[in-house]
Formats: sequence, C-alpha cells, structure tokens
Amino acid sequence: MAVLTGGIKTYKSMTKEELIQELIMKSNQLEEMEKKSIQDQVGFRRLATMVRDSNDAITIQDLDGTITEWNRGAERMYGYSETEALGMNILDIVPDLSKEEAVGLIQQIKTGRPIDSLETKRVTKDKRILDVWLTITKLTDDNGRVTAVATTERDITERKQMEHKLKLVSMTDDMTGLYNRRGFRLLAEKLLLQAERNNNRLLLLYCDLDNLKVINDRFGHREGDQVIMDFVDILKNTFRKADIIARLGGDEFTVLVTGVKNLWSEQVIIKNLKEKISGHNEQERRSHPLEVSIGASYFNPVHPCTIDEFINRADNAMYKEKKKK
Repeated sequence: MAVLTGGIKTYKSMTKEELIQELIMKSNQLEEMEKKSIQDQVGFRRLATMVRDSNDAITIQDLDGTITEWNRGAERMYGYSETEALGMNILDIVPDLSKEEAVGLIQQIKTGRPIDSLETKRVTKDKRILDVWLTITKLTDDNGRVTAVATTERDITERKQMEHKLKLVSMTDDMTGLYNRRGFRLLAEKLLLQAERNNNRLLLLYCDLDNLKVINDRFGHREGDQVIMDFVDILKNTFRKADIIARLGGDEFTVLVTGVKNLWSEQVIIKNLKEKISGHNEQERRSHPLEVSIGASYFNPVHPCTIDEFINRADNAMYKEKKKK
C-alpha cells in the first residue's frame, strides 16, 4: 500500500485481510461512480426529453444567430420542422418591426451583458405574427466564454389579445361603441404631448344634446337612445378616423380634431357639423329635432395646456352657447 512519509511516497506491506478490505473499498467506490454515472445519464435523458417535448419553443443558436437546436415546441409554434430550421438564422423568424431589437440583443449577448426576459414578436412559417415571452440563457465553455445561446419562447398571443379586448372594453362606451371618458383622456393626453412636441394644433369640441331628458320623459328611453345614435352617426360621418370621438356620459360628447391649421379652421369645422345636424333634422322631420350645444377649445403648441384645462375651456364655451338658447 502506498503512503506519504515526509512528502516521499513509500510502500508498506499489507496482510491478506488488509488487501481484501482495500479491494472491497475500491470496488465499492467504482460501484458508486458507476451508479452516479448512470444517474447522470438518466437525468440527462430526462432533461433532454423535457426540452424536446416542451410546449415552449426551445432553441440554441451560435453567436451569429444560426440555429443549431430546434425542439418540437418550436416546430408546433413556428411551423418549421427541425430539418428546415437547423441552419436558419434566428432573424428568419423575427418580423421586420422587431429585427432591430433582435440584432441589438445579439450584440448584447456578444458583449456578455446580462439580458432580462422580455416580450417581443416572432413570425411563423405561414406569416402569422406571434407575441412571445422570450428568455435568453448564455451557454459558456470551460473557460467561461459565451459560445452559444439558448432561448425559450412562450406564445402569449392569446393572452395579449385578451388584454387588448379588456382594455378596449374599459375604454369604450357600451351603447355607442365610441371611446368613453377614460379612453378619451388616455388618448387625448398622448395627442397633446405629441402636438406640443411636433408643433401641431388641435381643436376640441364639447357637445351636449339639448332636451334629451325631456325626450326620455315624454317619448321613452328608446326614443332618447335613438337620438343619441343619430348624433353618433352624424359625428362619424363628419369627422375623420384620425379624430377622436367620445361619449363622456349621458348626453355629453367630445371630438378631438387633429391636423388643425389655424383658428379659422374652428369656425369651418363647427359650421360643417351644424349643417350636418340641420340636414338630419330636415330629412327626418321628427317631432323632436336634434338640437346640440357646441363649445370649442383651441390647442396652441406655443402656449400648451393640460388636458383638464383643454376640456374645461371647451365645456365652458358649450355652456355659454346653451344659455343663449
């Protein structure tokens, strides 16, 4: 048996019993090593099966974006078989609108900087755009150098569509389909910021249906609802899709008009709307003509204002007109 004595390897004789014990110990060590090797292999096979059969798209790419591994989840998600996908570049499944972002991620990986999971978009073989949740894992060699990248991509398209529908529901008026007060404020605030930044002018019309309560009380709410929908049709036929039409509630409506050139535009726009209302009354010849009080507020990017100031100015102008009637 070899032992160390003062740093020098020497040998001592062993009895038969000691030799047997030594051989048994070595045999047990080899057996444990074999068991661990088998367990590692089983664990690796299980992991490989999990990766292969995962519902998520799991891929491996080299640092140039060339795909070297492509699991069944990726086949189902993107429509490319493993044979088709291997050798493709990851940019081949990135839509044009996200390519700049993807190139930036590749560069970030090469520099070794950490990358957080993120929402992005991918494109399938049949050109469908998917929303995906992307997780990136850098693969390194024994020296710690990044040599490849593993990505896990989960399809969240249905979730995003549901979120969009819920957002629309929360921003729209049930009866008319127009934006409600919340939707109007969210969009108007963004437009005011853009107008100030890009030196654009805006016009806000605040409209109130006169005598709607009287119509409801005298002819019933069904007739009152018809008056509301008639006015909605007039608004839709008068203004462009770029303009924001909203029902703030009850008999109050707003229209945020974009692309306004000057103050003269205000008079032209209001005159056009009033002519459409008059034309409606003449055509329908109802016992209760559609009557609307209209106030306006002008947004000048040289002297910007808040959304509340913008709305209040138009609201006050509308009430001044209503009092004249």
